Amino acid sequence: MRQVTFVCTGNVCRSAAAEAILKDMVRLSKMTDVVVNSVGIDDIGSQPRDAIMAGIAKEYGYVMEGRSQVMTREVLERADLIIVMTFAHKFKLESFLPSEYWNRIHLFMEYCFGLEVPIDDPTFMPESIYRETFERLVRGCKVIVDRLKQGV
Repeated sequence: MRQVTFVCTGNVCRSAAAEAILKDMVRLSKMTDVVVNSVGIDDIGSQPRDAIMAGIAKEYGYVMEGRSQVMTREVLERADLIIVMTFAHKFKLESFLPSEYWNRIHLFMEYCFGLEVPIDDPTFMPESIYRETFERLVRGCKVIVDRLKQGV
């Protein structure tokens, strides 16, 4: 079983959306050996998913279920692939996990498109920014599915 874990700040918007998108794409691709989850770096308690992002996800046919989860060493150490949204998330995980796990941590845009750019938090931004973020996540998750199929 391979595990993909998405990480953002609070796990209510970006990582939760990426989880919902990739879970559905994995299901449609009939990859039964891939588990997808998401966590946040900050412990914000058990919060509902961001309403704007969840609404956009629904428009695209995805369901952002559950509530925010904070990262734990156990969850991160089980992950074969850890995909973070920003450089700050990557640095935080590298200080949180032993160095033997660092090669599993990748910036979303770099892993998917070879671009060293973050996916910034759209919270408190216009809805158009949420949409851009969501569409970027969809495009990236398609690449992740292809890479998972190739065993990369």
